[in-house]
Amino acid sequence: MKFYHVAPASYEIGTPLLCWDELEARGYDLTWKYDGEPVDTDVVCLFREDQLDEAQEFVEVFLPDGRILEINIDDDDDMLRLTKVSEGYTAVYKSIPAKYISELK
Repeated sequence: MKFYHVAPASYEIGTPLLCWDELEARGYDLTWKYDGEPVDTDVVCLFREDQLDEAQEFVEVFLPDGRILEINIDDDDDMLRLTKVSEGYTAVYKSIPAKYISELK
């Protein structure tokens, strides 16, 4: 399954993507991410393969120095739990291992 994720410029390829709760627990500065109260803090949100244009628009509007990452999850990986957030986006609980992440070319 192919998805996309918009990460800040500081994201380093080779590291997992972590949900807000995990990042906060590790002491990361998350003030850039939300204007108001954060929601769905236990998941990493994704754009579906057919939503690349929405990911690109997100970068243009909200995170001009953001990076679009390609996420390729093995169909048989039953360790990752997919869900949908209130806004309708697909998400993965807690984290996405680095082995599934590459820079969009």
